[in-house]
Amino acid sequence: MEKMKYALLRRDMFVQGITQNDISAVLGKSQTYLTTRFHGSKCFTIDEGYKILDVLKVPREKLAEYFPYSGYAQ
Repeated sequence: MEKMKYALLRRDMFVQGITQNDISAVLGKSQTYLTTRFHGSKCFTIDEGYKILDVLKVPREKLAEYFPYSGYAQ
């Protein structure tokens, strides 16, 4: 089974009913912009990661768990 990029992030978004459209609105970016990050074509910035964690009400100390190197948790 292939690992999913940003699995923890996607899981928490699903559980909380937060969509990629919601996140793109918070970031002030297009849906296409966000999709390229979720697929790993481009990287999230640290500021974007913190904003997303704020939306999910996740402590900022967990940034590396939600945005691991290359998008996959080790």
